[in-house]
Amino acid sequence: MVQSWGKKLPSWLLLIVAWSTCTVLLFGISTGLIVIDALRLFGFIPLSVDKPGFIIRGLFLTGGILWSVRTLIYQRWLRHACLFCGRVTTPSSPRWRRFARNAGYLSCIPALFYGGLKVYWSAGGSLGYINREVALATGHVGQFDFTAILAALAVVLALALIQPWGEKLPRWLVLFIAFVACTLLTIGGIVGLATVLFQIGNSTYLPTAMGGLIFPIFIIIYTCFLFWGIMLCIAACFYAQRTHRSCKHCQMAAR
Repeated sequence: MVQSWGKKLPSWLLLIVAWSTCTVLLFGISTGLIVIDALRLFGFIPLSVDKPGFIIRGLFLTGGILWSVRTLIYQRWLRHACLFCGRVTTPSSPRWRRFARNAGYLSCIPALFYGGLKVYWSAGGSLGYINREVALATGHVGQFDFTAILAALAVVLALALIQPWGEKLPRWLVLFIAFVACTLLTIGGIVGLATVLFQIGNSTYLPTAMGGLIFPIFIIIYTCFLFWGIMLCIAACFYAQRTHRSCKHCQMAAR
């Protein structure tokens, strides 16, 4: 991406490799463990700190951030866009704006489904569980699940990304929550689906359940997570583009 001979390589291949590397470095290796190490370091978790591991994970995290910045600059250079704000001279097409707005509404569908399913289980419903008595005894059903509230807040977030009243909220806060949420949902969906399919593929006989819950429910939920994360990401990009102030480098404002 920085050498002249790199211009001869397929740009789509470079972008796939670069963004995949960023994802692995930031979320697959360093992010979660380095947070735990930091909590241990400052005494919030009463356990000793793995100092060599902490240093290595810190290097991975730093490398992931630098990779992300360089890849983003390269992607904007390919689009002939401003390297600082990412805008191009031509305004976004009406088709893209319509699709991005619809993506915000579409992200509400899996949120409502997931929240409704959690409320149903909290009310004592046992759809998807093989043994209702065991599910009640273990607290999987019949007890309120706070993730239903998170699903409701996700609906509000999705609407804030596409409705005019969302522009009155702090832009940095909305984008931070949106991109964190879509990242966790997308990675959770991919990892969850891969885990379930791996369990099914490695079984001699087709298994019917995992943890008392039948496999089709897992597949539906993780597919919803993946779809939810992708749609939310598109809506967040639309919000970022729509609310960006005039760039002092290219002198272009939101279109």
